[in-house]
Amino acid sequence: MTQEEILSLMKTDPEKGLKTVVFQYTGLVYKIVLHKLSSICPAEDIEETVSDVFLDFYKSHRTVDLSKGSLASFLIILAQRRAVDVFRKAVRQKN
Repeated sequence: MTQEEILSLMKTDPEKGLKTVVFQYTGLVYKIVLHKLSSICPAEDIEETVSDVFLDFYKSHRTVDLSKGSLASFLIILAQRRAVDVFRKAVRQKN
């Protein structure tokens, strides 16, 4: 399924669209989050962060502009930002 079709599906059937996004991009998002958090967070926190990334996407999917970048790049940015937030929170709690 193309990224245009996915965004169209998100508009008509958000639940099915989100399932499609999760199915296609979980590996990418998980790899990014794991890379950022593996040294400081347990596996449960990493999985929760991945879920939060997809929740962030669900809330902001209407702002995706494919003329500025791909759906994958949008998810990469969301994953990096969420992982950095979780990393900072974990560092504060350890100190």
